[in-house]
Amino acid sequence: MNNKIEIKLSKVKLLLLLLGAIMFIGIGILFIINPDEFAKGLLKNPEIVYVSGVVTIIVFGLSSIIIIIKLFSNSVGLTIDDHGITDHSSTTSVGLIEWSDIIGIETMQIASTKTLVIDIKNPQKYIKKAKNKMALGTMKRNCKSYGSPLSLISEALEIKHKALERLLIEELEKRKN
Repeated sequence: MNNKIEIKLSKVKLLLLLLGAIMFIGIGILFIINPDEFAKGLLKNPEIVYVSGVVTIIVFGLSSIIIIIKLFSNSVGLTIDDHGITDHSSTTSVGLIEWSDIIGIETMQIASTKTLVIDIKNPQKYIKKAKNKMALGTMKRNCKSYGSPLSLISEALEIKHKALERLLIEELEKRKN
């Protein structure tokens, strides 16, 4: 039996994410151009404002590049089949997450985003699959904070969070029985 479920990347959601990233890049540029103007509140020091601007431009600039690549790609964001969950939806995607490694799936609220955390038996196996240093750092932080390096969000997919959560839990239950 090989039932395969493919969930495409949502071009509309990716476009909205790109617009948000561009807005943050603009804010970063303003921080660099005139740090004294923004040296109020939490960021009282102009040097901190300047560094924050540089970091913002780097992070959201890289994010924008990745989003643009995904916008022009026709690849599937998430595949669910008899082997496991194959994720290609984010910068920390590691490809196939085998059913035999998955202990459970739970929703966590991380900042304003609902995230599906994939609890796994051997986190190091998947941390070693990190594609770059940024992904590696994020996965290590996720593991320390949430107990797993693996998480999925529906932000870039053609599916709502609740539907994705229900689908993954149902598919996991089928494999456990």
